[in-house]
Amino acid sequence: VNITLKIYSQFRNIILLKLIIAQGKGMMIMKTKKIVTIITSLIVSAALSSTFAVFNNCNNKVQKVFGMCDSEQSIEVRNGLKPKRQLINGPCWAFSAIAALEAYLVKHNMYTGSLSEKALLNWAHRSDGVGWNVSIKNGASRQVSDAYFTSGAGPVSETEVPYNVNDAFYDQNSRVTPLFSVRGLKTVDSNVESIKEAVSKFGGVTVGYDVSKNSSHGVCIIGWDDKHGQWIVKDSSADSGYSRLPYNTKLFSCRAFTDVRKFDKNETIYQHDTFGIVGSFENTRSITYANAFDFKSGETLDSVMMYSDSVGADYNIYYVPVLEDGTLNSSKSSWTHLKSGKVPFNGYFTAELNNKLHVAGKGAIAVEISPCKGKKASLGFSKSNGKGLTVPAEKGKSFSYGGSKGFVDQGREGIMCAIKAITKK
Repeated sequence: VNITLKIYSQFRNIILLKLIIAQGKGMMIMKTKKIVTIITSLIVSAALSSTFAVFNNCNNKVQKVFGMCDSEQSIEVRNGLKPKRQLINGPCWAFSAIAALEAYLVKHNMYTGSLSEKALLNWAHRSDGVGWNVSIKNGASRQVSDAYFTSGAGPVSETEVPYNVNDAFYDQNSRVTPLFSVRGLKTVDSNVESIKEAVSKFGGVTVGYDVSKNSSHGVCIIGWDDKHGQWIVKDSSADSGYSRLPYNTKLFSCRAFTDVRKFDKNETIYQHDTFGIVGSFENTRSITYANAFDFKSGETLDSVMMYSDSVGADYNIYYVPVLEDGTLNSSKSSWTHLKSGKVPFNGYFTAELNNKLHVAGKGAIAVEISPCKGKKASLGFSKSNGKGLTVPAEKGKSFSYGGSKGFVDQGREGIMCAIKAITKK
């Protein structure tokens, strides 16, 4: 790699003479394709021979940022992501989560811009007594960022909501349209092979690890170095924006984005678990839970998003009529079956419905999950946790189903099921 970079440096001045800088866009248009092809092929060959397993599409990223290929920037060149600094203690959880999403988008050729950590921090600091109330300097759990993305609140561009280190929050998010919609967020096992697989497939894995007895840190793994037994990470507390961790570091809260789509203004997310899950309903027998919604007219039920830790378990999704008194019809013969499938992984996932259903007015979405291979059936729920999250009790929102006992209102106890209905106009 070093030899290649020296060769590149000798030709750099010649190449720059052949470039036209597109003002305002930061793009470089090459006039002389022959020289560019020769030099690019040398750099790509060297990059592929490196022990850094960062992205499968690194060739394209090297070409796109060809004029930045210095040894100091080698990791950045290959993954197309700029380093970021948090500047103060506390918001590492937000930076590492955004880094994982940026890595996914670059990996899938969807976006190479910078996403806003500040918008996530704004969302997590609510002053109305509902939702999360997290200070920028106090840190937060991975549940906060999971909720931000899966609720449809973000992400937004950093140019719309730029980062600053002041412990102040602004109502900027309500005026900014998200760029993307997150439809899948996987909990990744913390062993080496699982993380390597997730990085290769999804671009990055956001992880946490203990720095001391009372302190932990969040980073994003974007590659690995088998020769030295180290993870290559985006680290917002490091001066360079990057650092390394030994393979034997005890990692926790490992997440990877699995399904991200361009924001669609014609979609609506109906949900009661807006602020994410803090636990799961579990049982050795099949479980059924439902969320009731008041759908707008002219919409089609397109998909259902849920959280489950029962990977491999069978699930069924139903539409359940809501009676005039606000209760759900407990007779299964009145339910409309919408989808059967298997839980693909532990975490949030979206089930695309085979039978699209026109909805209007009050109706409920029920999810039935069966136990699998000795594992309990599980479905996530949201509730106040005494650690920064406040979820008000609201009757008629979330229900458990007990067969002959019918539906039991969980919402009146402040427990909201992790079931989201996604409609399209």
